[in-house]
Amino acid sequence: MRCIIIVDMKHKQDIRELRDPSEIIEEIYLLLEELVRASKMIRKSSPRLKYPAANSSSRVFLGPTGRIKHLIKERFFDEPKSLKDVVKRLRQEGFNYRQQVFSIALLRLVRNKSLLRLPVEDKRKGKEYWLYAERK
Repeated sequence: MRCIIIVDMKHKQDIRELRDPSEIIEEIYLLLEELVRASKMIRKSSPRLKYPAANSSSRVFLGPTGRIKHLIKERFFDEPKSLKDVVKRLRQEGFNYRQQVFSIALLRLVRNKSLLRLPVEDKRKGKEYWLYAERK
């Protein structure tokens, strides 16, 4: 079934022919089915990212905490390091997060017992700060 609309604009008649809504809906369903089939084919053919198992020696380290874990693996924390040392080293490697982000990541690693946190008092400034070292 076709609908015809006649519009009178200042004595000009515009006649447009519109399709039946049920035809449009049927075409949409056919297109959606085709899209679903195509997406399944793409999913099957595209390579998937494979992350190594948690106990694997070639573990992938992601995010700020992962970058610090990588430093632990490189034995960076064999001697106690300050937050500034950690930030400086990671910025040299191209990881430009805010200092607060690294501070939170270090705290999580302390809580997970991957690192030790040692208090140090700066007598000149009268402030206390932390040094981080690998837990042995």
